[in-house]
Amino acid sequence: MNSDYLRRHRAHDVEALLERWVAVARGAGLDMVELRPGVPYLRTRGPWCEERAVYLSAGIHGDEPAGTEGLIGWAESRIDWLRSASCLIIPCFNPDGLRQNTRRDATGTDLNREFHHTRNPLISAWRERMEGMRFRLALCLHEDYDATGTYLYELGEVGESIGNECLDACAEFIPRESRAEVEGMAMDRGLLFHGGDLLALLEEMEEGLPEAIYLRVHHAVTALTFETPSEFGLDLRVAAQVRCIEAALRLTGLV
Repeated sequence: MNSDYLRRHRAHDVEALLERWVAVARGAGLDMVELRPGVPYLRTRGPWCEERAVYLSAGIHGDEPAGTEGLIGWAESRIDWLRSASCLIIPCFNPDGLRQNTRRDATGTDLNREFHHTRNPLISAWRERMEGMRFRLALCLHEDYDATGTYLYELGEVGESIGNECLDACAEFIPRESRAEVEGMAMDRGLLFHGGDLLALLEEMEEGLPEAIYLRVHHAVTALTFETPSEFGLDLRVAAQVRCIEAALRLTGLV
């Protein structure tokens, strides 16, 4: 664990995080617009290529800061790539939750169970913004306080899984999840892959629809939800998040 990193990090400072994203947007020539007050997204200004388009989001649960830190750290190292990429990035879906270090937003809502309807103003604005958009890859960054290693929910086409390679790429920092089951779902060394028809999976979503499933059904060829174990050091978790982004882009031929 890097104790110096832990002393100086500002993982729950939303204003500092967004200042860094303003600099990224300026350097990469991206538009930075608000979905709702205080919740910005970044989008490519130039021509859009659906076959190479990427969706990245973090911070929908405010007590999972390695995702937001990893995403900005990755973006700061990829300014040149971002200048020519087709991308839509949500730096922090739940800024109130990040400030308070809580899973839910200021109204007590778990935003990642709200994508099946439009009663929430932020999710409604998100769904409107996403209308008609298609992505080769969607990656949602998360953490899990029960986890013993990294794990990945992969929703994609049968025969096109990249999940094992993504998890192996992160093993330099954090090993793969050792449990055989996570939240009632069987996993193979940290990977849950679901290919093809999602109807059966949708029927199991009693608590509400997560972001990644909505993305896979309506917008993305491949949708990944990456999880780091929040009991590990923040520096290691952030490094694993960055590595997962890089691996997913590489394995889909986008970098």
